[in-house]
Amino acid sequence: MSQRVLIADDSAPLHKLICAHLAAESLDLHSVYDGESALATIPSLRPDLVLLDVDMPGINGFEVCRQLKESDETHTIPIIFLTAAASSEAKLLGFDLHAMDYITKPFEPTDLLARVRVALRTKLLLDLVPASRVGDDGERATRRRAISGHRINARLKFTDLLAARGANPWNRVAPDQTVIIN
Repeated sequence: MSQRVLIADDSAPLHKLICAHLAAESLDLHSVYDGESALATIPSLRPDLVLLDVDMPGINGFEVCRQLKESDETHTIPIIFLTAAASSEAKLLGFDLHAMDYITKPFEPTDLLARVRVALRTKLLLDLVPASRVGDDGERATRRRAISGHRINARLKFTDLLAARGANPWNRVAPDQTVIIN
C-alpha cells in the first residue's frame, strides 16, 4: 500500500525537485499549485501527508492549514510547511495551526526525506489506534485535540497501545514465535 503525499506549491520546478528526492520512497505523489486546488483535492484524495507552501496565489498555506484542521474529515492529515517564509512569527503561526513540521527553503534533501518519513510513520501509527479509544468524553473537539498531539499520551491506555502495536505491520511476529512483554 503506497502512501499518498500532496505537494501544494506554486512552483512547478519545486514539484519536480521534491518528486526526484522522494522517488525512492515508493510514494504516490500528487501536485497542486494553489490553495484553492489543495482544498478541492484533499477531501477526495485523502492524502497521508500534505507538503504545503505558505505563499501561493489565492488562498495562502496558513489558511489552507486552518481549514483542514477545522474539518472533521481532514483534521488528522499531517501537514509539513515547506516554504520560504522563514520568520519566527511565520513558524509559530504554522505550529499554532497544528502543522506537524516546518521546513524553510532552500532545504536539505536528506532533511526533507527524514521529516517526510517521520510524518508518514506517525500518520500510519495514529491510523492504527481506534478513534473511539482517543478522548474521554466522546466529543469531536476532544478527539481532535488528542489526535493532534496535545494530549494523546495521557488519553491512551497501555492495553490500547499494545493492541495497536499488534496491528502494526512492522511489529508482526511469525506464528511460531512467542513474544514476552515484561
